[in-house]
Amino acid sequence: MSSPGYHPQIDFPRIVTLPPNDGTLGPAPGKVINLTSGGNAATHYQLEGDERWPLVVLIHGIADFSYRFDSLSAALRQSNLRVLRFDAYGRGWSDTPAKCKFDLETHVTQLEELLSALDLTKGGKCILMAHSMGGLTATNFSVRHPGLIAGLVLFAPAGIMASPVFGFSWAQSILRRFPSVVQRVPAGDPPPGDWVSVKDDPQAKQYADWDLAWLHAGAKKNGGKAFGGSVAEMPLVSNKACIEQLAQVQPGIQVLLFHADQDPMVVIKPKHIDVYRKLLGENLESALISGGGHCFFIQEQDEVMPKIHSFLARVGFAANAVA
Repeated sequence: MSSPGYHPQIDFPRIVTLPPNDGTLGPAPGKVINLTSGGNAATHYQLEGDERWPLVVLIHGIADFSYRFDSLSAALRQSNLRVLRFDAYGRGWSDTPAKCKFDLETHVTQLEELLSALDLTKGGKCILMAHSMGGLTATNFSVRHPGLIAGLVLFAPAGIMASPVFGFSWAQSILRRFPSVVQRVPAGDPPPGDWVSVKDDPQAKQYADWDLAWLHAGAKKNGGKAFGGSVAEMPLVSNKACIEQLAQVQPGIQVLLFHADQDPMVVIKPKHIDVYRKLLGENLESALISGGGHCFFIQEQDEVMPKIHSFLARVGFAANAVA
């Protein structure tokens, strides 16, 4: 019996399952696979949904891991989309390789190897959905593999944004000289603006407590090596050249870019959207989430998901579904 095809749903789940009370991550919810890019280190992943459904790959940010996609993954699977999410090296249930720079090459190669190992590069194009630093992995992967990507959905992507601090690029060049020191820096708690508590969202505090519990459990297992290394090595404010390449190698690629006006982490101003639009032209759709913080794709899921479904229909992604 064939499975139903892509079917957009408007009733979105909100999942706030906490880690164990002992402060650990607990058992991995998915599977692990050893990849050569991490020196045979284990990568934790969850691949859910019928294998005949169109594939969406979720890529997390700099300090968090796959738990942040609990609600989004469920919402996508509810619409008959197959979902892959994974933990980058040094995050979540994945291993922390002994020798790893946590640079762009590391992150992109991990995704390349994972898709290949799971035999997910032969069944048609996929959609990459990425948050924050994950946007760098998504866009650079798309440059390398334009034939695999049907479109990009970017949630507050790093790369073309306001500098976190004055002279950030210069500071990165200094940090790269002292990797052993940088990789001992803990990520710390996210600033208050990660979750914007508003009167009509009584769940805001619940989200914040849930997020911190998982971040603390992840830090307890992994420390700050991946966070510090990525701060030093990733092109957090210098990804323009990649977007230029993307427009050249895949000129028709469609991009849905979300940003929020209360996000303290990735500040994307109109001038930054203009840069994207100049490079991508009419292929870019930008969506401003008013009052949203850095994790708006969870807190404001009721606003975000309809835009995602509209985007998927526009790029013809539903046509890949099995009826």
